[in-house]
Amino acid sequence: MSDYSLYVILLGISLLCGCSSHQQGGGELSSQSLVGRWESDVVPGEWGRSITQLMFGGDGKVSFRAVFVDESPPKELAHEGNYKLVGNMLTSDAMNKGKPLRAWLDRGDLMLQIDDEAPGRYHRVK
Repeated sequence: MSDYSLYVILLGISLLCGCSSHQQGGGELSSQSLVGRWESDVVPGEWGRSITQLMFGGDGKVSFRAVFVDESPPKELAHEGNYKLVGNMLTSDAMNKGKPLRAWLDRGDLMLQIDDEAPGRYHRVK
């Protein structure tokens, strides 16, 4: 399996398992409010528990990193690409095979959702 395929699967798992069910709602997301570092809580997945880290730049670049916390030393999977936010739809060649994700803010957290699955929750990292 290629690193990219594994990355897509891990992002999907992270988004699906990232949080308990929440209603889509909350604050509108703008390109400016998206810029920065975001991190999930530890979530279970097919390859073990992991933390997902996202870094959105003001230049339209995004980096993704999954850290498998149960490995010693922790193993990582990383990928970078471009992103675009139009309304509440986030599209990136680095996430979800380039298919749009729904994106919004909920109590200051970034919420990302694939189709009708449970959204993933990401906390801003300072």
